[in-house]
Amino acid sequence: MAHITIPTKETAPVKSKPILENYEKVLGAIPNYFALISQSPDALKAISDMHATLGKSLGPQTRGASTLPLQRSTVATTACLPIHSSVEN
Repeated sequence: MAHITIPTKETAPVKSKPILENYEKVLGAIPNYFALISQSPDALKAISDMHATLGKSLGPQTRGASTLPLQRSTVATTACLPIHSSVEN
């Protein structure tokens, strides 16, 4: 099975770098999800814009709970899923 190479901030397309740097500043690191999407600068910008919009209109509990379906449908880390699940309950 082939593995996907996840770009780093240094190897991502030039148009994606400012967005990745912002995620790194806000989150303290660049999650692999965003790094992978950075291969398409337009897709990364759309997701970044969506997060910015939802961040203004949804509370932190709703934002955390809204990530659960994605985490459950993909490989979730053993640390992330319990944290977000506690928000859901």
